[in-house]
Amino acid sequence: MVIRGGIQRFWAPQKYDGKVDFDADVHRFDYVGILNKRTEVYTKIVYAKFLKRTIRVVMFKSIKNGKKGHALLYSKDTELDAMTLVEY
Repeated sequence: MVIRGGIQRFWAPQKYDGKVDFDADVHRFDYVGILNKRTEVYTKIVYAKFLKRTIRVVMFKSIKNGKKGHALLYSKDTELDAMTLVEY
């Protein structure tokens, strides 16, 4: 319950902040480590609108021959460690 200006307002907490641009929004992800010489691993728990639940997203960012690329994995188990998800 938040009271502003003497008026009581009730609302549910915000579930999502909008779409994720995986090239520009790297700062929102948590850095996990380096998988190999050219691949960095990032993770974040996000709300997936199409699943109507929270998921853990693991993102690989790599640079090969001057070209940038990324790959995504996700799991419904949000307690799963990002590197454990990579091993599966």
